[in-house]
Amino acid sequence: MSPVPENPIRLAILVSGSGTTLQNLIDEIAAGRLNAKASIVVASRAGLVGTDRAVKAGIPNVVVNRKDFASVAEEGHRKYMAAGCNGCHGGGGGGGMAPPLTNPVWIYGDDDDTLFRLIALGTGKLSPGNAFGNPSIMPNEYWSC
Repeated sequence: MSPVPENPIRLAILVSGSGTTLQNLIDEIAAGRLNAKASIVVASRAGLVGTDRAVKAGIPNVVVNRKDFASVAEEGHRKYMAAGCNGCHGGGGGGGMAPPLTNPVWIYGDDDDTLFRLIALGTGKLSPGNAFGNPSIMPNEYWSC
């Protein structure tokens, strides 16, 4: 089992309905049984009870309706280019002065949690000017990078 982190884990919570899992996380954090901070709630559509729970708890939230985008890949590529990721990873993600994003070998891991953390928080081992933690990528956009 991994040691409990000193700093709270920052969570991005996805909701697609009533938000019962979100409420469980809110309750566990409030009770001190989960060393975490709910940083953002991403809802799959407007009008969800889960979004109401986020508002009540003071958690920033956003609705990301997949149908609003012609293609998730196209939207991700647009944000990849807009954030300047291509400067290091190449226009097609094939690599440059940063590792390629198109092969099966990922230095830090390829699971969703790791990728989200790399985009949101960075590695702490990269040179200044890296795209990780880039302020041009808003927290509510991390999902699509």
